Amino acid sequence: MPDVCDPSDPPPVIVRTDRLTIRGWTLADAPAAFAIFGDPEVTRYLGNPTPKRDVADQEVTLRAVIGQAAKIHPLGFWALERRLDGQVIGSALLYPLADTEDVEIGWELRRDVWGQGYATEAARALTELAFGPLGLARLYALIEEPNTRSRAVARRLQMTFVDRTSQFFGREFMRFVLEGSVLEQDRIVD
Repeated sequence: MPDVCDPSDPPPVIVRTDRLTIRGWTLADAPAAFAIFGDPEVTRYLGNPTPKRDVADQEVTLRAVIGQAAKIHPLGFWALERRLDGQVIGSALLYPLADTEDVEIGWELRRDVWGQGYATEAARALTELAFGPLGLARLYALIEEPNTRSRAVARRLQMTFVDRTSQFFGREFMRFVLEGSVLEQDRIVD
């Protein structure tokens, strides 16, 4: 069995924004995670689109995520906690893409908070982390074409469409890229 954190341990904070704390998952987050990943409208565009069956199923996944965290650190798959009320409302990730040297950026939100700017806020914070302290050169987003909300987030991040690929998850995705140099040029112009 993988080494997992005690559910009562405070999760590691990755970064804070005005409205969000991006932090590690704990087993105590299973009900909140199930509210996200048990919803077929949320999961339909994910790499694994099958929604979780129940909180126990979600807890099994969280155990695996927590157990894998040290192996992929400083990258990760993190909870998005709303600072206003401490609720976990989504997740965000910087994750190694299988069989490549590339890193994916991604976001998922509970349906009732869609359209409030949380995905863009979290993704911007993760791009700053990726291109700043982590020193990454580029990030990729894999987005299914019908997922217009995620495509809009990619546009707000200044991501560029690269191509369509079926290399990951057995389905076709639009592949977007964000070069760290693009953000650096924007900072110089400002």
